Amino acid sequence: MNKSIGKLLREARLKKGLKQIEVAQKAGISQPYYNLIENDKSRPPSFYAIEKIAYILGCDSKPLIKILEYKQLEYKTKEIEQRKQALGIKEDRQPYGKFRQIPVLNKISASKLIDYTGLEYPASWAEEYEPCPSEVKDSQAFCLDVQGDSMEPKISAGDRVIISPNAQLENGQIALVTNDEETTLKRVHFRENGTIILTSDNPKYQPITWIKKDKSKIIGKVVRIIKRL
Repeated sequence: MNKSIGKLLREARLKKGLKQIEVAQKAGISQPYYNLIENDKSRPPSFYAIEKIAYILGCDSKPLIKILEYKQLEYKTKEIEQRKQALGIKEDRQPYGKFRQIPVLNKISASKLIDYTGLEYPASWAEEYEPCPSEVKDSQAFCLDVQGDSMEPKISAGDRVIISPNAQLENGQIALVTNDEETTLKRVHFRENGTIILTSDNPKYQPITWIKKDKSKIIGKVVRIIKRL
């Protein structure tokens, strides 16, 4: 996409025959701020603001949102670098080679099944990002915070896990699994009769059996554990 958000909005506004102040008033923002958006001089606006402006202008918001997702990530990355420089943080060495940033989604529990609110993934923008080792090739990989002790000692509360939806899961490996109502982080054991046995590393937790009618689904394999002291 060669055109910026500002250029797309300007074209749509002129086609609609509206003035900047008219669009701003309908969107509930100031005209100077709208002018900054059209001239691509503001920090990336919110998704809500762009959706509302697109509705007023009668244009498709999807291309705008796609550009905005990238711009917000770019802005956040730049902001992090500026903070590092201000604090005098230098990163001369990277123990895992080059990194890319992957989104950190909602917290999960490793002790019990809980509701999982991240099933709309893949998402391309999040409030927080985690450096991803270069060996994790999955473009849809994401990171989750862990709560609970059911996977101790291998995975403890406070650790982070990187989930790869496209990695091949072998019998006995750890994965994020859901039955569309509940989600858990457990070792997955496949049985010939079609059942799935979910086990914890902590022996105080009993195995869980999911049968075909449970509509169980493997979200992704745990490909890296990030220990948090």
